[in-house]
Amino acid sequence: MRSIFYKNPLITLCSALVGGLLYTNNDIFEASVFLSIAIIGTFLLVKKNKRLLFLPIFFFILGAYSSIKINKPGLPPNHIANLPIWKIEELEGRLIKATDLKASSTSFTIEAERAFLGNWIKTQGLVRLYLSSPLYLEKGTSVRVKVRLRTFKDFYNPGSSKLNDYYKRKGIFLTGYVMGNVKVLKEGKSFWSVFRKNFREALRRYSTPRSEGILMALALGQRGKILPKNQETFRKTGTAHLLAISGLHMTLVSGLLIFLIKKFKEKGFLMIGENYQVLLALPFILGYLFVSESPISALRASLAIFTLSFLLLLGKPKNPFNILCLCAIVILSFMPYELWNPSFQLSFVATGGILIFGKKLLPFFRSKRLINYIWGIFILSLIAQIVTIPILLHHFHMISIIGPLANLIAVPVVGLIVLPFALISLSLSAIHPVLASPTIGIASLFIEILLPVLENLEKLPFSYIWFLNLTFLEALLLYASIGFIFTWCNLSKKLSLILSALLLIGISADVFWRYEKTKPTGKLEVNFLDVGQGDSAFLRLPSGKKILIDGGGTWMGEFDIGKSVIAPFIWEKGFLNVDYLVVSHPQPDHYKGLIFIAKHLNPKEFWYGPSELPEELQKILRELKEKGVIIRRLYKNIDFHIDGVNFKVLHPPSEFVSKDVNDQSLVLKIEWNDRSVLFTGDITEKAEIELSREASDLKSEVLKVPHHGSKTSSSYPFAREVSPSFAIISVGRNNPYGHPHQRVVSRYEGLGATVLRTDLCGMIKMVGSPSGWEVKTYLKCTSFPQLR
Repeated sequence: MRSIFYKNPLITLCSALVGGLLYTNNDIFEASVFLSIAIIGTFLLVKKNKRLLFLPIFFFILGAYSSIKINKPGLPPNHIANLPIWKIEELEGRLIKATDLKASSTSFTIEAERAFLGNWIKTQGLVRLYLSSPLYLEKGTSVRVKVRLRTFKDFYNPGSSKLNDYYKRKGIFLTGYVMGNVKVLKEGKSFWSVFRKNFREALRRYSTPRSEGILMALALGQRGKILPKNQETFRKTGTAHLLAISGLHMTLVSGLLIFLIKKFKEKGFLMIGENYQVLLALPFILGYLFVSESPISALRASLAIFTLSFLLLLGKPKNPFNILCLCAIVILSFMPYELWNPSFQLSFVATGGILIFGKKLLPFFRSKRLINYIWGIFILSLIAQIVTIPILLHHFHMISIIGPLANLIAVPVVGLIVLPFALISLSLSAIHPVLASPTIGIASLFIEILLPVLENLEKLPFSYIWFLNLTFLEALLLYASIGFIFTWCNLSKKLSLILSALLLIGISADVFWRYEKTKPTGKLEVNFLDVGQGDSAFLRLPSGKKILIDGGGTWMGEFDIGKSVIAPFIWEKGFLNVDYLVVSHPQPDHYKGLIFIAKHLNPKEFWYGPSELPEELQKILRELKEKGVIIRRLYKNIDFHIDGVNFKVLHPPSEFVSKDVNDQSLVLKIEWNDRSVLFTGDITEKAEIELSREASDLKSEVLKVPHHGSKTSSSYPFAREVSPSFAIISVGRNNPYGHPHQRVVSRYEGLGATVLRTDLCGMIKMVGSPSGWEVKTYLKCTSFPQLR
């Protein structure tokens, strides 16, 4: 251990910096791991030189101070986040990066300079904006836009990622939509913008629709124009890392330049020493960094090459792990928010894993035999995939099983053919787009060959799996296991036995904890999820069976509530499947989130009402039938039992006719012991009148309030008949419909109900037992305890 810290002293400083960042972010357990490493390293280094003590302390303080600054920034009075954003009609500002284009939309970040609130005032601060049409604007472009601003929308459920925290750390407090067109006040121009502009034009003219976005990602690091289907293919085959500008790109750029320099030297055009050759390549790498607008993976690789170059020049020993730690220290010192960026974590962990475990592969890459080189790529890919599993599961909940094989094919094709031709095209297009035509054609051809191969690999059984979210302790156990497997042959027998026993104890304790967390409780658990302006409820029956009633969803846009909100909640709970899916009625804010769940969480049954389903839902039902899933169409007077829990369908009758699809919502009453819950979908007063007239058992303890608390629902006769103890309103924050209506809230409160709203409380968890209901909320909104 002593030699590790002596040879890699920057491990201590990097751990102290990360520990400081985490500690003041209240990630105490995670911070304690890094601070333990820093303390051990400091103790060993101080024994060698006492004057080194102040360095780890300095970097811990630097990390702590940086974390405080990004989490609790002191914003000036004229900062845009301090203005009444509902009054802001127009903004003027300057783009801090080129726009991120998608097929039919654009996103960009501006540094606000002026805001119009009846009159123009000076302001400052970053704003993330979205435009519903494609528009390319360069970095530095000054614009004027009509906007509708808001804070970032988070979903407050266990397992949901916190978008607000992510952007807040980057100094971006507001987001919004551009209303109408963007008025360009002054076009942003730079030497590097010519490369980007001409390359985009060359791709538009000479690439194929599928290759255009991929080549843009490879050369410029902008993934927005990659077709969604292709993005999923790269992700599921474990080859998405190829689309990030990284060490592969920088090594290729520097390698090609050094090769040319050597050729010039051989011809007598250059008189330069061996150690100085690499210095001539550095300006070109720096230029490429400016062209690609410095993504984190490119910044890490560039810093590594620059450091390595100067060490070569000075004749100093080259320690790759020290260089990696130096890169992390530099990046986190200037951009501390990157610590929480998945790209940063994946980039450094994958590189670190390769440095630690890939040393024995050097002979493969020095070998002149092609099979050895290919075998080396395969093993490197496997190492990178294994060491990044905990991070991939934490952020994306998916790992690719087919990844090593897919990389064996994709890495040589992309690294040796597609990427070189993409970079040559980038250079040629700067002169004139037409010059890049042949090279773009070659690169596009090989992409068109590669994509079907990856698509077929993606379709193989178990090519990828969705999995549970790992805790930080589980991630440590996994890393400890990986390290033990790679190093056990070099350990003494005694140490191997001790480490094996410790790992076995840790894994056994974790398995026991997982079992305790997921075993049947003998109680009825109802979770009203925060899905914004929509409905979704996750039920767990006393026997342990799981039901999802509605899945939320958006009316427009590509955001998948099922994939990004509901599935992570279910995985956070420790489950990999749902037994029953229910859609109350076929509107996007109720069914769209169910599509992902139906495809990937293996339901046994799917229930829906008499309403006619849209084509995308019918397609899902056909796929489920082929898998043997039971499809049940429910309507009034259908009663059934599941493990002692009664289900009663109160509405709609099979012959019910209404032009309003909301009134065709399933009304489902669930009873167990003396506990009862009534789910009402989006029924309006018309359906409520019929229910009040014909249903004899509307009385329920818990009511999912109809139609998000709209004034067209929750009529007094209906509310009186149900007479709930708890009225749950599933509604989006600051929604444009004015839901819930104050009259509706007052009506239920007047009937003695406790009104709980997902926009104020986040997820609402209710656990029913023979003695009553235990209520917890994700956010502190009432006297009920929080879920944390």
